[in-house]
Amino acid sequence: MVDKTILETIENLKQSGLNQDEIKNMLLDIGFDENTINDAFVAKEENTANKEINETQNRSDLDKKDQEIIEKTKEHMETAKLASNLAMNVSQAAINKVEKHMEKVNAFENRLDNFEDTITKMPTKEHIEELKNMHKELHEKHDDLQERLDALEAKIDGLTKIMKDILENQRDILMRLK
Repeated sequence: MVDKTILETIENLKQSGLNQDEIKNMLLDIGFDENTINDAFVAKEENTANKEINETQNRSDLDKKDQEIIEKTKEHMETAKLASNLAMNVSQAAINKVEKHMEKVNAFENRLDNFEDTITKMPTKEHIEELKNMHKELHEKHDDLQERLDALEAKIDGLTKIMKDILENQRDILMRLK
């Protein structure tokens, strides 16, 4: 039996426009073994074929009102999938931004450390005072950047919670529609 998580992951990646080789490479990078991935693709194809056969048989048995309910349910499912994909993309973009800012902050901290070394080696009071002022300003900027990063992380956490709530709500709606 193939894990439902890998099947959902494959479906989401296909919907995002990736081909089978790209999806397979991503799953290998994540840590799935090749046999599990191949089994998942086979199961996905079988599920798709079974779904098409079942849909053909069921459509002939359903009246017009039942068909409308099914179509509405599918529309809600597609909307939920799109919202989920959008949330994941937004979260990933935010994470990337935070990582870039963290790199800049680390580089900034290194520069501050270098300035501290330079200050102690300067022979004149004027240079020392100038470097101290620069050092103080850099620390203030560093503190400001750190506050912004903390705020970004809090917003990401909030966004993640909201998206989880949206997904849970969509699941509840889908379950009620079944």
